[in-house]
Amino acid sequence: MRCRWWILIGGLALAGAACAHRSPAASGANGPQADSVMLHVTNHLARQLVVLATAGPAHNVRMGYVDPGATKDFVARFAWLFGRGVQFEADGIRSGYLTLTPGDIVDWQIGEPPNLATIRSH
Repeated sequence: MRCRWWILIGGLALAGAACAHRSPAASGANGPQADSVMLHVTNHLARQLVVLATAGPAHNVRMGYVDPGATKDFVARFAWLFGRGVQFEADGIRSGYLTLTPGDIVDWQIGEPPNLATIRSH
């Protein structure tokens, strides 16, 4: 009986280590990939912004922060991003609805009207 417990504990430890090293779904930019979307955000405002990706009421993910006057890239790997209306949001400012496909690069200038995001051809 004790041997089984040690095998179970060892298996859980290995599984936990494997999960800790998998690539994140949303992270700082590592470059565009075929299964992802790159979001290139430029913050022209004087405050730090929290960037979210939303698709309907059920899908809402915090991408990260963009400092004042800075530019930051995010890579998102979520299956629900593709083929439907997705909107990026930062402190109440919305990008407008976008229909994305894997490999798209989205450019979003925040603080310069009209604050709408555009999809760059890939």
